[in-house]
Amino acid sequence: MVGVRAYDQHPDWKFGAVGRFAAGRPLAWLDNDFDLFPSARQRFLERRGGIATALIPVNPATGIGPDHLAAAETALRQCS
Repeated sequence: MVGVRAYDQHPDWKFGAVGRFAAGRPLAWLDNDFDLFPSARQRFLERRGGIATALIPVNPATGIGPDHLAAAETALRQCS
């Protein structure tokens, strides 16, 4: 889990914070709002420059379950 500070003036703040945290490393990111800022998501993926990046959507009503963890594990295993 990455602890990040929210910046009210930038609604897509999470992408930059996570990008800095994971710079140069594979990333499996589980979150519930990837689709809220599609252009920010696309810029984030482009900036990752081919580094393994799995954005795994989570429904906030049901939370993280075994399927989400399996998707993260699969994504990260493909990096090794």
